Amino acid sequence: MSRLVTSRVPRSSAKTTRSQEPAVSQQEKRDNRRTTVCGDSDTIRLSSPTYMKIVPVKRRSLPTPKRSPSPAVSSSSSSSSSSDSSFSDSESHTSSGQYTPDSSPEPESKQQLGTPSPPSLFDESTRVTAGSAAVDGIIYRLVNGVKEFKAPSELDFSATTKEQPLALADNEKNRPFINQLCKLSGLRNDLAAIPTHGNKTLEDKSKNTAVAIDRALEKMKGHQLKLYKQFTTEFDHVLSTLNEYVASFEYPSELYFVSDPEKYGMVLLNNDKNKPFIDQLRKLDALRTWLAAIPTHDQPERKAKCQAVGAAIDQAIKDMKKHQYKLWKNNSKAHRSPPMNSASRKRTVRL
Repeated sequence: MSRLVTSRVPRSSAKTTRSQEPAVSQQEKRDNRRTTVCGDSDTIRLSSPTYMKIVPVKRRSLPTPKRSPSPAVSSSSSSSSSSDSSFSDSESHTSSGQYTPDSSPEPESKQQLGTPSPPSLFDESTRVTAGSAAVDGIIYRLVNGVKEFKAPSELDFSATTKEQPLALADNEKNRPFINQLCKLSGLRNDLAAIPTHGNKTLEDKSKNTAVAIDRALEKMKGHQLKLYKQFTTEFDHVLSTLNEYVASFEYPSELYFVSDPEKYGMVLLNNDKNKPFIDQLRKLDALRTWLAAIPTHDQPERKAKCQAVGAAIDQAIKDMKKHQYKLWKNNSKAHRSPPMNSASRKRTVRL
């Protein structure tokens, strides 16, 4: 904690008037009477109206200082002829621009605050340590990259040709997957650039990291192949699902239509007896929606497959509608026919 000490200069016993003293002597006395000492943890500042001298002292550790909100300005009364200035020991006085012991110290230089540079990969004394740290950085990037990546559920292989199998189109749909492949390849290249300097431990660490990167790449390629098969067999998948549906369909002997079938047509009642037939029609309609969502990418082969599967779905729906129409016609005839009496029955039997 800095203190402000007032130096007291004894008055001369000789009775000399101010007019008899030289001007320089009078100025020195005034300076001596107003000289103050401000000490802190680092320096002692000797300040007077004519000069200021800063004397460095031995640094000692202090708690984290705080900047004084507004340093007090030391002042002296010009009208007072007294050479003494009284200050309370409990108060802290600083001149303008100075700080109390609780104030912040001067900021350290950037060289002291800066992070030390990492060891060189080629320095004789630190190259192994630097190489190990560089491999650790590769591992960290690998783990984070794999953890954050979300595998897509589909990819666009419209750019695939016989000469370039599994080629991915450069578009927004494929961009995250392509970027991940590039990141993994970049990690492998960065790892290969780290020298091992013949150190067995560093060599093993580098090899194990390379194996981990290759496994991540293989997993990506495996997922790409899976999605490619899905891409090329999407139409076949729809067709096989259609065949399973048709094989399981039932054609009931009776369906229940709304009253007055001639007025409302082949509208089925939504009841338990009609439900299996209605569900079959809904499945076929869902297959048609699924097929429409599969892109053909203007490829003739994919267009032909899409048209063939679409025709098969339409045919299955027509077969269902045909059976529905047959039962509706029978229901309409029964609705139009008047009830038969006993006499008519006898005539019918005789015929």
